[in-house]
Amino acid sequence: MGTFAVGGLIYASTVGQLVNLFGQRGLAIGGGGLCGIAYLMLATGAAWWLAPIAVTMIGLGFYALHNTLQTNATQMTPQARGTAVAVFSAVIYLAQTAGVAVSALVFDRLGAAPLFVATALALPALAGGSRLS
Repeated sequence: MGTFAVGGLIYASTVGQLVNLFGQRGLAIGGGGLCGIAYLMLATGAAWWLAPIAVTMIGLGFYALHNTLQTNATQMTPQARGTAVAVFSAVIYLAQTAGVAVSALVFDRLGAAPLFVATALALPALAGGSRLS
């Protein structure tokens, strides 16, 4: 978990440059792609020392994707801003709850690798489907 935080710190210390370099859409797509690569690294389990590197990449990618989407939710028109932030938060918490419940069943039967592969495919698809300017 500590290396996830390192990824977050890398994001926090470079976010200005990253937004200028990639823009919001590029940052979201890049974050999703980075998470996808990192989850594939975890799925293969090639070497133990790749895990901290992958989790650092997941931290950086997660914050790039999540913060970009959250920022856009807070920039809605004043009439929709509260609703947008509430829906954004509700979806995150409900999806986390459902994801843990489904993942527990998969993990018990098949192990972690299928979960990592599914996540490696889902996060870039989510990021690529975002409608950011």
